[in-house]
Amino acid sequence: GEEACRSPSGADELRQGRGSLARTCGIIALALPTWFSANAFLPEVATDYSLDNSQASLLTIAVNIGFVVATTVAAAVRLPDKFSAAALVGLGSLFCGAFNALMIAGIPYAAVLAARFMSGAAICLIYPVAVRYLSTWFRASRGLALGCLIGSFTLGVAIPNLVR
Repeated sequence: GEEACRSPSGADELRQGRGSLARTCGIIALALPTWFSANAFLPEVATDYSLDNSQASLLTIAVNIGFVVATTVAAAVRLPDKFSAAALVGLGSLFCGAFNALMIAGIPYAAVLAARFMSGAAICLIYPVAVRYLSTWFRASRGLALGCLIGSFTLGVAIPNLVR
């Protein structure tokens, strides 16, 4: 009775959850570059679209606004409570890639801005869901798990600049 009610130790959690932690961090490191890709290639994008500094800055601002708006809406309608984390992250990753790819499709600037907004919205299906998933999976090792997640976020931020 009492043995079954005890929560696992940090070492047990890590042993049982290391695959989930590695997958989640990998997803974050590979999906988050869509957020910062425009920053790394801004000179090229600005040249291709003949953008001034204000217009170029809007490409980054649009992602941030899309993320904030979509995260607020997703929280208000309790989206993560209604769908599995795997489904949300998979859909968000697919949308991030698709919307980000539109930057090189030669579409009008207004459509690129909308795609960047939607890319930010799609990220709300990945990052907050991953934070919630790891926070509930790891109890005794939550700090370590979230530290790994933040590390993968940082790697995701750096990847566009590494590619450049």
